[in-house]
Amino acid sequence: MKSYLQNHAFQLGLAAVLALAAGFGFLPVEASTLPLFALMAAPTFDATDQVAQGRQQTSRRVELHYHIDFNTIGDGTGLVAAETAGFGTLPAGYVHERLDAVLRTAEGGAATLDVGTEADPDGFLDGGDVNGTPNAKIALAGTEALGAGTYFHANTPVRLGPPAAAATLDDAIADLTFVGYLIDTTLEK
Repeated sequence: MKSYLQNHAFQLGLAAVLALAAGFGFLPVEASTLPLFALMAAPTFDATDQVAQGRQQTSRRVELHYHIDFNTIGDGTGLVAAETAGFGTLPAGYVHERLDAVLRTAEGGAATLDVGTEADPDGFLDGGDVNGTPNAKIALAGTEALGAGTYFHANTPVRLGPPAAAATLDDAIADLTFVGYLIDTTLEK
């Protein structure tokens, strides 16, 4: 319970502020009844320091590697449904070609994974099965909106997590590699 309060103190505090503001007439009463998920655009956890990262780059080609261990991510207990963890950033000028997702250790029960951005939480990987065969590719669903050729003008944080109402991710281990190339953003007008 203590770790829950530490990790969700901001959201809990925000709910209390909204309720008090509505009570004193500063906000309409409806504002105090907003669901908390409507107020949370940012990832639940910033896991950039918890995720092993690597980068290979030639003159324009770039590969961004991330080793994701759900045993240690977030508060160390995994991610429950609709929790997300920010784990990396796509550099300004990045043009996405593909995401290579390899399952290293299966979850041990039915579980799926979304990988995306704040604007599109499942844009790179939509409901990927993380209880499949170890050391095999995590199949894409085919519904991912951020496909080959997607351009990122600014540095764009990337996050992952189980979809809403999905099982907790706390045992799986996966390697994610974003493959693409860079465009010189100073040439943009």
